[in-house]
Amino acid sequence: MTAGGALVADGDRDRAEAVRAELTRHGHIVRIVADRETLLEHVNDEDVRLLILAPTLGDEPVGTVLEALRSLRPTSPAVVVVAGTAEELTDEVTRSVVQLGASDVWELPHTVSATDVRVRLVLAEFYARLQAEHVRVGGEFAILRRALDLTGTGFVLTDPSLEDNPIVYANEAFFSMTGYRADEVLGRNCRFLQRDVADPESIAAIRDAVREQRPVAVTVRNARADGTVFDNEVHIAPVRDEHGQVVRYVGVQIDVTGQREGRADRLALAEGSRRLAEAALRRTRFLSDASPRLDATLDRRAALDALALLAVPALGTACVVLSVQDGVVRRDSSAGATPAIQAALDALPEVRTAEEDDPIVLAARSQDPIPLDVARASAALSGSGAAGRALVGLQGFAIPLPARGRTIGVLVVLGSGPLGGEDAALAQDLASRAGLAVDNARLYEEQRQVAEQLQRETLPERPLRLPRATVATRYRAGGAGMRVGGDFFDAFPTEDGATLLAIGDVTGKGASAAALATIARSTLRTAGMYEISAAAVLRTLNLTLLRHRAETTRGRFVTVAAVRLEESGADRVRATVCLAGHPAPVVQRADGHVEPVGQGGTLLGFAPEPRLREVSVELAPQDRLVLFTDGLSEALESVDPQASVGALVAEHRESSLDDLADHLLSRAARGRRVDDVAICAMEVTPTRERALHSV
Repeated sequence: MTAGGALVADGDRDRAEAVRAELTRHGHIVRIVADRETLLEHVNDEDVRLLILAPTLGDEPVGTVLEALRSLRPTSPAVVVVAGTAEELTDEVTRSVVQLGASDVWELPHTVSATDVRVRLVLAEFYARLQAEHVRVGGEFAILRRALDLTGTGFVLTDPSLEDNPIVYANEAFFSMTGYRADEVLGRNCRFLQRDVADPESIAAIRDAVREQRPVAVTVRNARADGTVFDNEVHIAPVRDEHGQVVRYVGVQIDVTGQREGRADRLALAEGSRRLAEAALRRTRFLSDASPRLDATLDRRAALDALALLAVPALGTACVVLSVQDGVVRRDSSAGATPAIQAALDALPEVRTAEEDDPIVLAARSQDPIPLDVARASAALSGSGAAGRALVGLQGFAIPLPARGRTIGVLVVLGSGPLGGEDAALAQDLASRAGLAVDNARLYEEQRQVAEQLQRETLPERPLRLPRATVATRYRAGGAGMRVGGDFFDAFPTEDGATLLAIGDVTGKGASAAALATIARSTLRTAGMYEISAAAVLRTLNLTLLRHRAETTRGRFVTVAAVRLEESGADRVRATVCLAGHPAPVVQRADGHVEPVGQGGTLLGFAPEPRLREVSVELAPQDRLVLFTDGLSEALESVDPQASVGALVAEHRESSLDDLADHLLSRAARGRRVDDVAICAMEVTPTRERALHSV
């Protein structure tokens, strides 16, 4: 879908501004309206290509608004989306808005603002899906319109996934042939043409073919809108996706009234229409097969390589994907039908400067394919006309790669002879899908970097240092890509000079969990500047989380194990453990004995007065204390219900502290990777000169 005007109709100003911010980032020019009257006043503006509707507009439900829009703009090209919270978008509401013409439903977070990073992550996912679907459907329609509108043949698409297999598209020839308007056709099953004039035998043949998902051709008597009866030769065929599932039915309809004497002409017309429909379906299947290959990766280079390989040999014998920026042309990917052509493409310059009349520069500024004769094709590839011998004589097209209102590259497709207009149209449809896939990979990379930065903020920048102890820390994210988690650990001085070692876990995953983990870690450090005991530090964090929860209405909680470390005589360290809903740490003595330490307490951010108890233990030289998050213990139990962190620690008494931490993390990786794992293992050293300090 080409970015253009977008109209957001929502009385919730904060939510509307959040949607505006995201759509603006995708290249739309956005207006916000807060009532039905203003919406209907502006909906007919020519630049409106996207309508975002709230589940209610004032006192009016979105269903009545959609009915008004359908009667006002029955053939509007605008994509309509209903956006609201999970509570607003019930199953009943979702079904009704789709039946009334909404293309998609967006589930938004509660209480959002224009700067909320959650909105970017959530809307980017929904918007990318909407864009891909719109380009996919638009590509099918473009091919079929060109093939069938020229013949005056009626053509419809029906959607078997919707109730009663309704018509979701009909061409102008169908409206002219039947006398019905678009608003009288779309959303209805084709049987409305039958009235009382259709013969049962033909109707049974159609019904059986649809049930068995196979093609059929019959002649059936139908009635036009004015009641006139006509003979309709109907050709129906299923369209399958890459998994073999029927996603559409194609119906080609020919008015054969009065042609019974000229049967040969009628058969010729039907045969021609059949060939056109089959060609269109072949192209549609090609694009349907191409889509999962393009969407299968979120790596930009892999998406470009997939595009080049798809184009050869389906569209030509040579394909090059190029990008243009500030007069510099860069070769991003290429594919050749033969080793000689591929070698010649690989030998082309990877980067070259380009003049204003360079074919690639012109294509990047255009919205349509640019024909390339032999000379211009050579210039497009090498910039100097000195293409390799295997490329001499090739000709074809340079097609811009569009994505969200801008051109991100140029697709060059060449063959040994002139490529037909339909080849260019098919290449243009492929370029539209590929441009979106490549740009999605770019957006994903940007968002992944944001997620990684959020994750880094939950962990110390430098290795931990503890009093009279060595320490080993390990961390493994349970999610992939942008599914960052909320595990964190830290060590810092308290107000009286002791050291507080803390490890924690925020419920849930994603950017909001990582953001709250950062808040928790910062609050612990701040509280340590004026509090002494571990319990007092955790109570301060609890108050902060309760305020945060009240202000954001988000029900996330935090578990923490906090350990106060202080000198306790010669070469000894006193560890005072306070648990807030967190797994108890494990102490391993120098003789190998292992035991948990600490008493269970209330998780933080839940109750104003959490139950927190402190338990002290003396640690002698070579004693170890292992802290961990529940991602470790749960992963061990998923492999062996009898496994425990204490048992693993006992097995590796002779291992170094680093080897122990590595082994714990390795064993966790064998379980279900559904949660983050954080580990802090410390061992008291006999070095008397080491002063208490931490970072």
